[in-house]
Amino acid sequence: MEFINEPLLRWCLARYIELTRTRPYHKKEKQADGRYKKVYEKEPRTPWERLMESPDISEESKAELRRRRTQYNPVELNRKLNEVVEKLLKLNREKDYTENTPCQGGGDQTPAA
Repeated sequence: MEFINEPLLRWCLARYIELTRTRPYHKKEKQADGRYKKVYEKEPRTPWERLMESPDISEESKAELRRRRTQYNPVELNRKLNEVVEKLLKLNREKDYTENTPCQGGGDQTPAA
């Protein structure tokens, strides 16, 4: 199954998002004999570092991102994320799946006029 399916492709093209099949820091290099050799960065960087090095981001935006970054506590963000995920899982466990819905193949599926 392909990850880049037709709806995703249309959505990205409508927003001028360029699609690639490999991650930029995992570029592959083709050798003279036609085989591919994986070439990695010499110094790995985080997505944050890549963003800050990008010439496509304005200095004003970078300054705002730096300011926002200092306001967040990663441990607290992780705790809140785990709480929300746990609430979603609890709601899913409590959901009554006995009724038929159009998504489950049951119910009235007549097209609208």
